[in-house]
Amino acid sequence: MMANPHRGQVPLVAGAATYTLSMSINAMCALEAKLGRPMGAIMTDILAMHGDPARMSLTLLRAVLWAALQDHHAVDEAGAGDILGEAGLPAALGGVTQAFTLAFPAKKAGAEARPPVAAG
Repeated sequence: MMANPHRGQVPLVAGAATYTLSMSINAMCALEAKLGRPMGAIMTDILAMHGDPARMSLTLLRAVLWAALQDHHAVDEAGAGDILGEAGLPAALGGVTQAFTLAFPAKKAGAEARPPVAAG
């Protein structure tokens, strides 16, 4: 299956295989539950890894990759680690970061916020 960026999907090539990453609500909830941390803190740490190699956490990157794979691939954490090893750290970090970016698109200039939905 080809990744569809309009649906928040990102391709990750690992060896001869191509995987589809996405950070859906279910993926993010699973990640929060696994790590016991809020999504904002996880995203902050992932973004910090780009600018400072000393902040690289393989455990965190593997967990985020595991979560990003869940919507399209039945893989456990060890399998996510194998994919991480095949893809390489830069590609995996770039892929999960892009998946996060697509999950939280920036507001377009001039776009108005959606009005709240009435309860009832």
